[in-house]
Amino acid sequence: MACINVVYKRLMPKLSRKYNKRVEIWKTIQVPDGFGGYTNTTELQKTVWMNVITNAARRATEAGLTEPMNTVIFELRYRLGIDLEDTFFRYKDKEYVLQGVQNKNEMNVELVAYATLR
Repeated sequence: MACINVVYKRLMPKLSRKYNKRVEIWKTIQVPDGFGGYTNTTELQKTVWMNVITNAARRATEAGLTEPMNTVIFELRYRLGIDLEDTFFRYKDKEYVLQGVQNKNEMNVELVAYATLR
């Protein structure tokens, strides 16, 4: 565990400069509709700094996506409070549906999220 903390502290100053785009993380939730049922709505979870890679067709194919067109890669710092299930990203007034997430180097330092234009 001490080894991971040393690596984390050494990498974070370099990684923090890499995140230069503000991206909103939205989640689809169910709320009561007032008639005994539920309706789907969206709720802002967090606004975080990310690195955005737009020319990502090759990397998306390597990650297993079959349709790499309009794929954008979002790199963000790993945080315990971020739940990426049933979420989408909003960046530059466009919405991106999350296709998959990878834990980069399996060290819980950085996440790589693959998303396509909605």
